[in-house]
Amino acid sequence: MPSIIDEVLVVGHHDPDTDAICSALGYAAFYAWQTGEKAVACHLDELNRETAWLLAHLGLQPPRAIEDVYLRVGDVMVSDAPTLHTDQTLREGGLLMQLHGLDALPVVDPEGRLTGILARGKLADRYLAELQLPHRVDLPLALLRRTLEADLVSGDDAVVVCGRVCIATFAEAHVPKQVGLGDLVIVGDQPHVQKTAVLAGAGCLVVTGNAPVCNETMTKAKSSGVVVLRTRKTTFAAAQLIQQSLPLTCAMDENPPLVREGDLLTYAFDQLRQYGLAALPVLGNGGSLKGLVLRRHLAGQNRRRVILTDHNHPDQAAAGVSESEILAIIDHHNLGGLRTLAPIRMMVDPLGCTCTLIAELYQRHDAPLTPPLAGAMLGAIFPTQWSFVLPQRPPGTEKPPNG
Repeated sequence: MPSIIDEVLVVGHHDPDTDAICSALGYAAFYAWQTGEKAVACHLDELNRETAWLLAHLGLQPPRAIEDVYLRVGDVMVSDAPTLHTDQTLREGGLLMQLHGLDALPVVDPEGRLTGILARGKLADRYLAELQLPHRVDLPLALLRRTLEADLVSGDDAVVVCGRVCIATFAEAHVPKQVGLGDLVIVGDQPHVQKTAVLAGAGCLVVTGNAPVCNETMTKAKSSGVVVLRTRKTTFAAAQLIQQSLPLTCAMDENPPLVREGDLLTYAFDQLRQYGLAALPVLGNGGSLKGLVLRRHLAGQNRRRVILTDHNHPDQAAAGVSESEILAIIDHHNLGGLRTLAPIRMMVDPLGCTCTLIAELYQRHDAPLTPPLAGAMLGAIFPTQWSFVLPQRPPGTEKPPNG
């Protein structure tokens, strides 16, 4: 998904005059044509009366209104990340992460409210900690069947399987010693072991390799309420899948740090670094889940790119400019001591208007220029030629034309 940080913001100064507004519009269009990048003209504070009239007269939309150029969480978050639910398994969570190339996924309740986050690192820790089969399981049968991709041969999906887990690698004679009441037994094409396990009180039989189950064993299983599942998986694969069929709640973080859409991106970065997290859930104003901020998305993307028109003094610039990547300055004023992080393109000429500089760029490069945009820049260059058409202000409130 394209990120808003791919935009280049072209911004004029505070308390903008017509030149600040129209130079931002003109240079944004020129930069987009020249580079193929998305450039967005912006303005700080309110438009003055003359500028608003000029844009409306020419049928031009005003630049985007902004308060600063800080990057915020909402600018870079992944808003279409899939979600998990508490009734899903570790395996399902891991597969969904793998499918979408994500290192963490939010877990939500049926109403969509955040209940936790499942991270790939926690899955790995859980797997390493459980190299053996779990000693006991307490799983809804439907969940177990879904994980094993098994057919229900006997039993009811509403059953919860509770008991120890064992693989029937022993001989028939040893079944009574190895299998207890309610145990889950993984068994292959071993008819006598299957039958003896049911007689020993097993609660669930997982028959692997799509092996057959004899009629006598089936009859005894149904009369005793023993669940029988049959899967195409091998015995080894079934054992691994049972380990991964545990509810994801056993590995999720129920109280992860949270950020909101309006938080500064630097704050989210500090949270990720401080807690060693792969991702942070992003909440909206009403507390609803809005997306994820991923640690990998922050690398090299924590500065907004901006171009300044009609100013270069720090006190005239938008808040956050000093922390942004300034690509260029197009201006007609004196230098104001603004510091930049890297070399930039700078075009400063002591003319009467920044729009004059930008008009020369269009001419020099034979760039396409629409009549409304040409009219806007002309209005900034010769403001006294059109300001007389504005309705007159009450006596004593006259405002000198922009320049």
